[in-house]
Amino acid sequence: PFFTHGEIYYVWEFYDVIVDELILTTLSAMIAVSIMVLFIVPHWSAILYVLPTLMMLYIELIGTLQFVGVRINGVSYVALVISIGLMVDFILHMLVKYHESTRMTREDKVKDSLQTMGTSILLGGMSTFIATVPVLFASSRLFKDIFDSFFSLITLSILHGLVFLPVVLST
Repeated sequence: PFFTHGEIYYVWEFYDVIVDELILTTLSAMIAVSIMVLFIVPHWSAILYVLPTLMMLYIELIGTLQFVGVRINGVSYVALVISIGLMVDFILHMLVKYHESTRMTREDKVKDSLQTMGTSILLGGMSTFIATVPVLFASSRLFKDIFDSFFSLITLSILHGLVFLPVVLST
């Protein structure tokens, strides 16, 4: 036979295209989230908060994963793609509550949002973290990468949803 074929070629191809696929998937997800925000959130200005915060959060997540030693592979690829949907939850819940608040000033709207939605966001993040704790005790590096990804995702998302976004909304 003139041409060779083996299962290893699939792995080579995977690592050859994974970065390009991650960029394409990330851009597609950001566009999809932006379109949905325009239809779901009661005020059009929400896109001006969601998209930059989500992009900043995603870049911080990738940097954090690189810092803790998680490299781009099949598992981290899936974790990064899933993270977009989870990150937007922490941001959107606070933003929707802010726009639905009947208070008059920005500071009062932020206080109302934090008092009513802040606890729910914190509890949601904590329950997601608790659900991933058993993965920490696995012996496989694959599962440790999943734990590192979700721990970074949850920590950064809570900080942006409960600290960064309220400060931006109040100014």
